[in-house]
Amino acid sequence: MPIPKRVFLVSIMCVIVCLALSVSACGNQSPSAEQVKSSEAAGAIPTVTRNLTTAIPAATKLPGIPSTATASLSVGSSLTITPGVETGTQERWLNAVPCRAPCWENITPGKNTPEQALELLKQVPGITGIEKSPEHPIATKPVAIYWNRVGILNTSGVVSYHHDPASPFVEYIKMPEGAYKLRDISKLYGEPSHIMAMLEFDELGRTVIGYDLYLVYLDQGLMLANKFSKLPAIASDTDFPEIYFFAPGVPGLSKIYGPRPELMVEWQGFKGFNYYCRRSTEAGTGNCDSVLNS
Repeated sequence: MPIPKRVFLVSIMCVIVCLALSVSACGNQSPSAEQVKSSEAAGAIPTVTRNLTTAIPAATKLPGIPSTATASLSVGSSLTITPGVETGTQERWLNAVPCRAPCWENITPGKNTPEQALELLKQVPGITGIEKSPEHPIATKPVAIYWNRVGILNTSGVVSYHHDPASPFVEYIKMPEGAYKLRDISKLYGEPSHIMAMLEFDELGRTVIGYDLYLVYLDQGLMLANKFSKLPAIASDTDFPEIYFFAPGVPGLSKIYGPRPELMVEWQGFKGFNYYCRRSTEAGTGNCDSVLNS
């Protein structure tokens, strides 16, 4: 018996609707647990997808999503959120995270004890190999806590202090060497307050073999340092691989080995090394003209 035309058309429409619903369901299917594990094992950053059916304020923090993740929300849209990545310890201090100089990673020279610094170091992301040097038999010699950045073992950070008197405080912090430019540091800290431009001589004290440059934020407890084999320029893009945090003021700066506060002069802007260079003389302190121009 032939199928009525009307029944035939209804059957065809039902088949089409069913196929459409199946395709839609496949498109919204969540990845299986096995797929997620496979992706994570490959090193991919997991993502979270939400199908939005109601309006969500832009400032709303979705459960389980880091506050560093950002997205544009709209009703009925499919939203993919990539978790934010933790900023490395080499950059956090440039954004005053979690504090600003003279504080570094919640450790403040002149305020925290070495014991407190050791515990705080253990909480810092991205560092490893925390080790305390043996206490020197001579009380006046400094002691240090060393650490390394994860994956970079050729340079160490230092927390320095003395164990005499009996209740010492951290004296200064030296970051592991990095690649910093004055313009990046000045975004948060402004221009330095002082500068030390010094000469290094050979063993006989006659031939210049190096040029030491220190930019000091004396009231903020921050110092930038570099040693050059050739006469350096002083500019916004000058490199300063060594970063120090110290208790603000000359006494705190004096705890750091290398700089000589007696040769420090006030910052007068971007001038030549010769303009700022100072050296010790029999009469006290003088400029370096006689040496640099000889």
